Amino acid sequence: MARLSFPAVSATALLLASASALVASPAVAQNCPEPGERAERPSAPARSSAPQRSRSRTPQQIQIDRGDEAYDAGRYDEAAAIYERLSRYPADRQRTAVRAKVKLARTEWRRGNTGRAEQLIAQVIASGDARAAAEARSLRADIAFQAGANSAEAEYERANALLAAGQLDAAESAFNALLNRGCPLREGFYDRVRLRLANVALERGDFAGARRIADQVNPNVSQNVAQNLARLRERIEQREIDAPVETALEALRTRPESDADEAAMAADAQAKVGELRRLASDNPRISPGLRQRLQLEESRQLARANQFAEARAVAEQVRSAPADPALGEQATAALTRIHDLEVAFNARRILAEGDALNAAGRYRAADAKFNELAAGADWPEEWRQRAKLRQAGLARRLQDYRRSDALIAEVEQAPASDSLRESAAGARASYVEATPLNDLRGGFTIGLRHDTDAVAVANAARDEDDEGVAFPAGEEFPDEALVWGVNGEYRRKLNDKYDYFMVSGGISGVEQFDLDDIDRVNLTVRAGPIFRLPEQAADVGFGLYYYRHWRGGEELHDNLGLWAQYRRAFEGFNVRVAGLAAKRDDERDVYDAWRYSFDLNLTSNRDDGYGPFANLEYDWRGAKDPSRESWAAGVSGGYRAGLGMLGDRPVSGDISAGYTRVEYQGSRVLAPGVIGAREDDRLRFGVGADVLLDENTVVRVGLEQLNNESNLPSQDRENTSIGISLRRTY
Repeated sequence: MARLSFPAVSATALLLASASALVASPAVAQNCPEPGERAERPSAPARSSAPQRSRSRTPQQIQIDRGDEAYDAGRYDEAAAIYERLSRYPADRQRTAVRAKVKLARTEWRRGNTGRAEQLIAQVIASGDARAAAEARSLRADIAFQAGANSAEAEYERANALLAAGQLDAAESAFNALLNRGCPLREGFYDRVRLRLANVALERGDFAGARRIADQVNPNVSQNVAQNLARLRERIEQREIDAPVETALEALRTRPESDADEAAMAADAQAKVGELRRLASDNPRISPGLRQRLQLEESRQLARANQFAEARAVAEQVRSAPADPALGEQATAALTRIHDLEVAFNARRILAEGDALNAAGRYRAADAKFNELAAGADWPEEWRQRAKLRQAGLARRLQDYRRSDALIAEVEQAPASDSLRESAAGARASYVEATPLNDLRGGFTIGLRHDTDAVAVANAARDEDDEGVAFPAGEEFPDEALVWGVNGEYRRKLNDKYDYFMVSGGISGVEQFDLDDIDRVNLTVRAGPIFRLPEQAADVGFGLYYYRHWRGGEELHDNLGLWAQYRRAFEGFNVRVAGLAAKRDDERDVYDAWRYSFDLNLTSNRDDGYGPFANLEYDWRGAKDPSRESWAAGVSGGYRAGLGMLGDRPVSGDISAGYTRVEYQGSRVLAPGVIGAREDDRLRFGVGADVLLDENTVVRVGLEQLNNESNLPSQDRENTSIGISLRRTY
């Protein structure tokens, strides 16, 4: 802490110079008495002392008296005009002109025209009028005294400004320099300087130093100095009481605040509210200003804890009766800040509720929630625009690309803040990325699988006919297989609704390690337009379909036909209805015929994909020989959920079960002496776990049990599959 320094005051230094040299007495040695009259205010021009006859007064004397009255009343312009006229009066016994010039000089000085006053003083001295010259010289001394005293006061005010600005070192140097300044000085000048130096020490927290300097102040110099000294001593005592509380308050305010999430921030703020209240209750003698500063900080922490009503009440207590104007302004600002924080909290709550609904796939409910902000005239524009950008992203999920574009454009046109300008730019970039003129996407899958009876899997394929694969009945054929697949889709944008034409396809296969006869490869191609139906949050598409299948390294059949689908988003789930009609060209001529299939899929539309899923399917398999026709109907379902984390990678799992009934038309020998239609019942049960390596890559481990029960005993088969695969999309 810097120490206060004071100049040594010698006996010689205490001899203060002024217009008239005089030796200061010990009681006032540090002050400069003014020469002649009071220095705080120049005297009124002396009234004429010329002998007057009681029965009459001259017109000149009457005019001089009127000028004096105007001067005493502070009407200096009026007084100057009177004295100016009289200063040109011819010589007379009353010495009117020269007396008026002295009065005019003093008046001009009071008007701020010091140069003119000096000219008039010089004229009076040169006039030869001894009495007027003495008055003029006295006035000149007054002017010189006041100029010097004013200069000292100006230096004093500059030092005061440094102190008020908190520049304590500079203020201390300036005040110490004033202690070395000589006369002319106004009464109590040095004591006033010492009072300010004591304030410098007080601002530094040097209470002992402040007391030591205060003890050097002479309270007898003036009533003003005595009063200020008494107030200073009270302040020192109060500041000593306040100091530890101020230190604790500053430590609390500078402590890092936990804003990681709402709960952590509220807990941190509530703990600080408790600390502030204990500080106030444990220190009842602190100053009213410090107590209100504690209240304002308590109000801020209550607002951080989302206790806005309490925060307003505390801040209002300070605003209604502030200890000083600055605290009143701070309380008013705090009330405004609390209002803004409450608005922001409620707006964030609405956005968070909308985001949760959106993530849960409840798109319409989310849109309605966001609209509470977007369409609310009472909300600040910043929050309305944030809600509109949320709605813009949601509109694409609801298949309304035009609305998405319009909402983004609305914010782009007049963003409420720089951050919203950036958010709108990000939303626009996402929109452009989601609606390219040409889009190509795809992926691949590769994995290994072990089957306890690989023939059962091949025979249960959806497009398999009643012949199955020629393997002996009653035996199991375990084998391992490499499972692989590649798929892709090309889209061409057709309009601003983002209707598009697409061509999609994929090739997949099962490469058995030992059972080469049931190696399988499938090639599928679809092409056609997709049309958005934003009023339904749906799309519809149709087009051409081609499918080719290889078995055991040989082509088995081609299929050419039409496909159609309808997809719609509901609250919490998606529905897909698809149909297919294709003409088969089979190497086994008997199966050349039209085939039809129908699928109804229900899946969760949550962001994480968790939730139930279900599928209903029906196939009609035509044949040239009606006895070879068959149909299959199946239902399946399951549930997908999160399982936790594997390191920093999320893990999810699913469980599923399904039942399919297959009936083959035409009679056949089912058993010795038994003829009828073949009927198969297939039960499936599966469990699996997925590890998300990144947003495009998934590793899956799965187990599936298949049980095919047939009234044709040779087709009774069971299989257990265990597999692992890697899937990546682009």
